[in-house]
Parts: sequence; structure tokens; C-alpha cells
Amino acid sequence: TGRMLGTAAYAKKIRAFSGSADLQRVEFHLGFIADNELDRLIRGARYTVFPYTRFSGHSGAVARSAAHGVPVLVSDVGGLAALAINENYVFQANDQASLAEVLTARLQDETGIEKERRSQLEKAGKLSWTRSAKDHVKLYRTMVTR
Repeated sequence: TGRMLGTAAYAKKIRAFSGSADLQRVEFHLGFIADNELDRLIRGARYTVFPYTRFSGHSGAVARSAAHGVPVLVSDVGGLAALAINENYVFQANDQASLAEVLTARLQDETGIEKERRSQLEKAGKLSWTRSAKDHVKLYRTMVTR
């Protein structure tokens, strides 16, 4: 069974797909989802997919999923790719074929989900606020000593 989560703003569009024979085994969770329920849904996922079409920065939803060790599949907009394990987890925005190719490749990969989860946690750990702060302090020190 698959799960589709979406904001209330997109509920109508997402529900339009729910009648499709291809989506009869998909659970829909639309609108507000409490934090503990959202964390449960994320942890239970094999992958989380974020098909943003426009974005200028990072996504809290992507960061949350990565912090749970759930591999993220993201579009190539904004800074989203920074949280992907590697380029094999990134697809072109607004390109359904690219998304399908990346998702299919990941689902057919035999390396094992546990290895992917460890890799995702490592990637997320490298992008923590603590690490960012330490990197900034290091940069500022090199600038002051010049």
C-alpha cells in the first residue's frame, strides 16, 4: 500500500487522482496531520518523494524525512538535492518521466533499504545546524586572521 500526503491546498487535485484504478491501494492523508502521526507515516515509508516544481531554498518536510533516515527522492529545484543521498535520488522538476525513472530505479535497487537509511542519516547529519554553525565559525576565523 502506498501513501500520499498533501496539503489542504492541493487536496482537490490529489483527490482527482484517487479514482484512478492505479491508485486503489493508495492511502490519502490530506490537510493537517499531527506531528506524531506525520512522524509515524514518514518512518513507515520506504521512500519519501518531493516533486516540487518551484523552490528557492530547503524544505522542512524533506529535512524531517531525511532526519528520520527515510531516503528522499527530490526534484532538482532550490537546495533540495543537498539532502538527497546522491544524484540517483534526484529527478527533473516538472518531468513525470524523470520522476518515474528515478522511483523505478530505486525500487528495483537490490542494495537494501537498511543501507539506504544509514546513508540518508549520514547525509542529514552532515547538514545539521550544529555543523553549519561550526563551519561558519571556522570560515569567520579564517577571514579575521587574514
